Amino acid sequence: MSRTTTPADLAPHELRVLVAVDRERGFSAAAQALGLTQSAVSHSIRGTERKVGAVLFERGRKGATPTPAGTAAAAHARRVLRLLDTLVAEARGAARGDGGVEGSAAEGTLRIAAFRSAALHL
Repeated sequence: MSRTTTPADLAPHELRVLVAVDRERGFSAAAQALGLTQSAVSHSIRGTERKVGAVLFERGRKGATPTPAGTAAAAHARRVLRLLDTLVAEARGAARGDGGVEGSAAEGTLRIAAFRSAALHL
């Protein structure tokens, strides 16, 4: 009898850590950005890698470089986090009786990304 495996659930905080490490290219920098310890970030990524079944970052002297699996996982994590933000905004809008986001003022976090070299000049 073959055993069927199901993917492990990833919590939103695990997705946020994954995205931060990808963005910052290092565990220490991600920890600082998230207000966590480097150890907590490292532990979270190890747990995520275990759940996903793939190495997501190559660790080295120059920080954390995403593997192809890490690049794909971070992209999906960003999408999931945006969907969670949308879920909360639309549910709050529906609770207020304005029908959600459509036709009302948008709420939530606006994130603007730029290459580090360009951001230095902005």
